[in-house]
Amino acid sequence: MPGGIGAHANWMVTFDLGEIKATHFSGATVNHYSFSGSYDRVTQSGNDNGSVGIIYIDGVLAKASNIVYNNDPAYDMSITNIPNTARFLTLVITDGNDSSDHDDAAFINPVLNIH
Repeated sequence: MPGGIGAHANWMVTFDLGEIKATHFSGATVNHYSFSGSYDRVTQSGNDNGSVGIIYIDGVLAKASNIVYNNDPAYDMSITNIPNTARFLTLVITDGNDSSDHDDAAFINPVLNIH
């Protein structure tokens, strides 16, 4: 069964890559990071308002999904080459510029890799 990080729009969480590296990978040489995972709606009933998944690296837009509706397939949010100088990774769930009713969504199987 897939896991994920989900929330109701509008929501965001920021990860400190420097702290993650220092706490869990001390002494490791980082050539670059990568992120794998997908973005999908998790509300399956009621209003079909869209939502958008966004990833920022150090406050700069790195990837954004299309507006995702209930019956749409998951949107690939993988980023293959995040610079080793990157400090912050931010995951965002927005309401797709419509009502935030029924805008529950998730980053499915999110994985941060250190290369």
